[in-house]
Amino acid sequence: MSKYNRFAQELDRLAKSKFSDYAAEKIVADSARELYEATPEKQGASVEYAAKAAKAKAQYLEKQADFERVKAALRDSMREVDRIRADLERALADGFKAKTSDIDAGVVTLLSAGILTENEFSDLLDEYQQAGNMTMARLTGAAAGKAAAVATTEESQRNLRMIAQRGMKNPAADYLRTFDNLRYTYEKTSRNPSMIGRWDELTAEAIRNF
Repeated sequence: MSKYNRFAQELDRLAKSKFSDYAAEKIVADSARELYEATPEKQGASVEYAAKAAKAKAQYLEKQADFERVKAALRDSMREVDRIRADLERALADGFKAKTSDIDAGVVTLLSAGILTENEFSDLLDEYQQAGNMTMARLTGAAAGKAAAVATTEESQRNLRMIAQRGMKNPAADYLRTFDNLRYTYEKTSRNPSMIGRWDELTAEAIRNF
């Protein structure tokens, strides 16, 4: 779980709220429809029955209108999903941009000295990525790339290039890709409410690991 998990959690809360509203209103609308169908208007019916049928029809129309509003709100909620994504994108841009305040001057000296081994490059990169210091992760990756260019064996060149690629990769793209998968699942479920019961099954792991 990363510090960006709150955006996935926000989408999850939105989904569960909208899906719960839909399910509740559907039960009410279905019940009103069943009562309406069970008491159809009839020519020549008694006053009592006519009143009962009229009441059932009025309730059906009212609850059906409420249900239609909930369905419209569910469709419109994609705008809220897109707002969450935009907030995530801004947070990622800020979180992964290079910052002078994140520079570890002592390590920068080591990176430029040309004395680090492959394992040391890898360990440093792991340390900075786990700490969320993408400035130093990128500097470490760039230094590994330079070291690969002058490495004396093919194996060292290959290993250092892999470290360089890992360090220079921007994790923001992975976060956005995962969020877009969640967005797709939300949109698909909104269009096909029979999937509502599977929301947790389809998204829980991605949200937990976001």
